[in-house]
Amino acid sequence: MKRFVWIAAAAIAVAGCNSLKENQHPNIVGNTDTKTYFKNVPDLVKKIPVNKRIFFKNEDEARTAGYVNSQEGGPDTPDAGGG
Repeated sequence: MKRFVWIAAAAIAVAGCNSLKENQHPNIVGNTDTKTYFKNVPDLVKKIPVNKRIFFKNEDEARTAGYVNSQEGGPDTPDAGGG
């Protein structure tokens, strides 16, 4: 019985950590200068100056804020305007 309880607790802890990790590192990051957002491209996001980054929960939130998907006609470089 103790083993089952430990396994269940470990599974809950891991699930909670995964959820926390997702919240800390959103997959959708925008550039406030270019008004474009990048989805699931961490290498490109690293090029956005930290003070120009904005994080969104989902694409609808980004679009509602006036951002355009970088793959749908936004500027080619994430650091544009980062000068």
